[in-house]
Amino acid sequence: MSIKKLEQVRQTKYFRKWDILLYGVVALIIIALFLVVFLTSDKSSASGFIVRRADKVVFTYYYESDKYEYSLTDGGIEIESDTDDKLIFFVYATDKQGYNKIEVDKKNKSVCVVDANCSLLKKDCVHTPAIKDNGSQITCLPHKLYIHPINKSVNNPDELPVG
Repeated sequence: MSIKKLEQVRQTKYFRKWDILLYGVVALIIIALFLVVFLTSDKSSASGFIVRRADKVVFTYYYESDKYEYSLTDGGIEIESDTDDKLIFFVYATDKQGYNKIEVDKKNKSVCVVDANCSLLKKDCVHTPAIKDNGSQITCLPHKLYIHPINKSVNNPDELPVG
């Protein structure tokens, strides 16, 4: 690089007026999107939840009636315990090697994954907070497991999104 070009670079300002204006507009858009996402999320309590593996509903639970339905497909569901306070069950992968241990707190109307063998270190599904409202979900990508809340206005759980 020549000395003349080096002097030109040294004399230019780091930011021009239009650069600062553009950065300000981008920052306002990011803040607006953040507010829209967090202020419009549905925080009403869920009436139950469904568990999907891939695109099939394998377990459905309703808090009001304390009833659950499950379908034994190519993997399986195993109920470990069902007391007045908690329901604990396993959802197995198709090869019976993979599992997710799911705990339902009936009094607090919440569901969470308490154990899984999806990876040795991360286990993102286990560290995901419990579902208490309609604005959250739990996902275990290695096992293709999705836990969605059921809104009172949803009549058919098959209409819920897959992931």
